This record gives sequence, structure tokens and C-alpha cells, in this order.
Amino acid sequence: MPDYNKISFNLCETIPFEEVLPDASVEAVALVSKFLVYPPHQRITVSEALKDPYFTTDPLPAQLSELPVVTPHRNTLPHPQETYEVCLTTPLESILCNHEVLKEGVKLLDDELTNSFDGPTGVTRM
Repeated sequence: MPDYNKISFNLCETIPFEEVLPDASVEAVALVSKFLVYPPHQRITVSEALKDPYFTTDPLPAQLSELPVVTPHRNTLPHPQETYEVCLTTPLESILCNHEVLKEGVKLLDDELTNSFDGPTGVTRM
């Protein structure tokens, strides 16, 4: 990067993680602070992070069976999505919109704008 040596930043006061993350537990703040270290060689590794007390103190992670089901199965959706193969063989225009309906809507909008537009001197839109 040219002129990199011309760029400088003013020193600023650091904000403690406890203030940035006021609702986080002490263990969570400690873990975050180990990840957010500027020199990469000083950051916590994934292996070290997984052994961190954050993951073994209360509240413990929920069991998989206790977690809510986020999305229903594809076949139970009110409007099932098309299969990948159908999407590949269907023309894009028919997926996006019905052109006749679109043209009709544009014409109605254009007519409405044309009939309701009066400029300051009575000039109408062409």
C-alpha cells in the first residue's frame, strides 16, 4: 500500500469488555477477550478455546433434544419450493413474474401519473 507510512491514528482510551458486553458472564467476557487480541500469535487457539471454563460452567449448554425446531420440513411448507431440477428447466421470466400483469400495472400507473400531473404552469406530462 503506497504511503502507508503517512497514515497515523491517535491513541484512544480502551473500553473494557465488561462495558461493551454488560450482560455477559465473567467467563464469556474472559473468552471473548482471549479471541480479540491484535497480534495473531497471542490469540487463543480453537483447541484452547474449547477447553475454556466458559463451556463447563453454569448455565451448561442445552441437550439437542431440548432445542426448539427452527424450520419445518420442506414438504410441510404451505407453498412447497420447486425442486432444483424444475428451477433449472423453467424459464427465468416465468419464475420472476407474469409479464402481462406487470405491463398492465405499469400502464395503470403511467395513466394515473399522466392524468394527475400538473406542473406549476399547467404543463402536463407527455
